[in-house]
Amino acid sequence: MGLLTGAIGALPWPRGRDENRDNARDGAVTVLVDPLRCQGIGMCAHLAPGVIALDEWGFPIVPRGAVTGRERVAAGRAANGCPRRALLLEGRSGG
Repeated sequence: MGLLTGAIGALPWPRGRDENRDNARDGAVTVLVDPLRCQGIGMCAHLAPGVIALDEWGFPIVPRGAVTGRERVAAGRAANGCPRRALLLEGRSGG
């Protein structure tokens, strides 16, 4: 898996959006940002306050670790509400 680096840090290379959405239904998910799609609109932070913050240019700052429960639900809302489809949820296989 390659890494993307830049102002938002190092992120795993995003996988297919539908695959991530299906995997996110149970358990914890990791929130990823596709820096090529994101234009810093900031809708994600409004849809998931407390989970996603914005930097000084309006680009999302996402949690480094996995999110669960209410935070996972909020992250899903943000991913679905992103006008540029720049947020991805990568599922973690539960045990």
